[in-house]
Amino acid sequence: MKKNNRLFSIFLWFLVAFAGYLFINAFAAGFLGMIEMLTLGSRRYIVFLTLCLLAGLAWLYGLIAILIRKDPLRISKRLAKFLEILPGWLRWILAIAVSLFPTYILLFNSFGLMEFAYAFRIGLIIISGLVAAALAFPPHRTGSWLFIAAAWICTSGAFFATGGWLNRVTNYPFGLYWSEGNRLWDYSMLFGSNRYSTSSNEPVFTFITKGRQFIWAIPFLIPNIGILGVRLWDALMWIVPTFLVGFLAITGVRKGKEGWLIGLLFGLWTFSFLSQGPIYAPLVVSTILVILAVRSRSLALSILLVLAASWYADFSRYTWRYAPGLWAGMLALFEIAQPAFSNGRWKQFIRPVVLGLSGFIGGQFLQSLITWVQNGFSSELQVNALANVSGALSRQPLLWDRLWPNPTFPPGILLGALWAGLGLSLLLILLRVSRNWKLHWLHSLAATGVSVLFLVIGIIISTKIGGGSNLHNLDMFWISLALLAAWALRALLKAGFTIEGKPWWLIGAFCLALISPASYLAQYGKPLELPDKTLVEESLTLIQNRVDAVQEGREILFIDQRQLLTFGDIQNVELVADYEKKYLMDQAMSDNAAYFEKFIDDLAHHRFALIVTEPVRINYVTESERNFGEENNAWVKWVSSPLLCYYREAEYLPWVGVQLLVPRTFQEMPESCDLP
Repeated sequence: MKKNNRLFSIFLWFLVAFAGYLFINAFAAGFLGMIEMLTLGSRRYIVFLTLCLLAGLAWLYGLIAILIRKDPLRISKRLAKFLEILPGWLRWILAIAVSLFPTYILLFNSFGLMEFAYAFRIGLIIISGLVAAALAFPPHRTGSWLFIAAAWICTSGAFFATGGWLNRVTNYPFGLYWSEGNRLWDYSMLFGSNRYSTSSNEPVFTFITKGRQFIWAIPFLIPNIGILGVRLWDALMWIVPTFLVGFLAITGVRKGKEGWLIGLLFGLWTFSFLSQGPIYAPLVVSTILVILAVRSRSLALSILLVLAASWYADFSRYTWRYAPGLWAGMLALFEIAQPAFSNGRWKQFIRPVVLGLSGFIGGQFLQSLITWVQNGFSSELQVNALANVSGALSRQPLLWDRLWPNPTFPPGILLGALWAGLGLSLLLILLRVSRNWKLHWLHSLAATGVSVLFLVIGIIISTKIGGGSNLHNLDMFWISLALLAAWALRALLKAGFTIEGKPWWLIGAFCLALISPASYLAQYGKPLELPDKTLVEESLTLIQNRVDAVQEGREILFIDQRQLLTFGDIQNVELVADYEKKYLMDQAMSDNAAYFEKFIDDLAHHRFALIVTEPVRINYVTESERNFGEENNAWVKWVSSPLLCYYREAEYLPWVGVQLLVPRTFQEMPESCDLP
């Protein structure tokens, strides 16, 4: 048996060497340049070689310890004795600082702008987690320390994910990504419509549901809030709700400091796990209401919370309407230790059934009832038994090749989902099979049914044109897994489960589930690259001068960058709500010729004296040539071609991603236009 353990240790030690080689090679390629071109005349190359030599000697020492002393962890005892000299509070401060190091160096420092391979990024997070674990809990010869180390790697990954959202908090006036600027405009219209001048008293159409709009509209209740404050709120809405899902699901199971520490760690893990989507805040808020409902002892309060959760989910996105009810019913079923129908025990099922039905009613009928009441009972009450999902899916093409590796999402939806969800799924299965998590067959059936249902729905929706660039359309599946993880952990804590003494495969499964989100998130994120402030100010001045030069009474269309109007960076413009970029794209992907008939007619008659847009070009591509190839072609066909037929470029500001178009004169008209 000892011989087998030593062989396994040797195997792991060579695995460490291979991982170390990948990490060092990725660092060298990114920071030192092409390795084969470096010479000993380079000081940083000499330092690099010296560090590599020291690392090699340390690895060789460990190998000899395994072969001769048969105790590869002997060195960890010496390290533990040394670290225990330091005060506990100091070790924790150092551990947190070390955990934050990858976030700072890769997301907030110019060092992160270098093209580092994935091996270096994930390696840095893992190393920081291991060092932090050694500082906070000096290493000892037990399997629990491996779990502690994995927990610190998870924490380091959570800090990295947090930094990925917070490094976008800036007062830079132009959009940071394709749809950001116009999304900020969408949000402002609910509580900040007084920021705009319009020619009509009619409500302005925004291409967003009121449920999604509401959460991000809240900061506009603060008068004169700037773009920095709104971006901070946006970042917090991606961080705080997902953390609360895990924290609220676990707190209270254990008392005292231990309970708070477990809640904090599980909250960080839940945030990391759901960030793999990522998941929109409205669905997460609905999930929080479901957790509160299931944990409440009052059936009446639970019903109200589930009704509110399902109504808000439906109000935000109709595909979410059934999720809160299914989650509430499933989790309420888990609260029954041994469900059975015999000897009058069927009454146990009243709560799960009632909460499930409350979710169905809240998602399917409540909004129709509210609308009917708001109309004074004068209109006919519109009630549909089920949502018309097939009709919505058939409105736009489904791109099934995005299930596999492609330029839009390199791993592909299926492999990406496997990457993001395998660690947790494997752990849940092993806990069930090993009977550490004792489940009745009804519990297993409910968990499997809900998870598989949402997985299939998410995969199908991910193939819809305009999607498939990440895993956010599997949102209901990810939340289902997170809830199962929470209730599994609750059961383990109530049963007094400890990791100490458990078989290596179960400890490994726990470690894999903890580390898995960090391994996925490590591939994303870099420091924010912004143009020089002088260029930004000159760009704003140029746009403002073009606006001021437009003849009074002529219309100016902001297809893109509408946030410049929202925050007053461009003034003296009457808002034209028509032809907003996101809605144009949606209609283009639907091949809606009727919609674009008026758009082309307005362009042909030079309705707009000036158009502000992202750079438009006539550039058709194949799906295999670039990301979002199909979307690009739809945009070129329905938007770029008509625009460049009747308008010409007056200014191009590549550093801020803006193009200004003005009407073509008769002499400037092209000989022919490729109009749809």
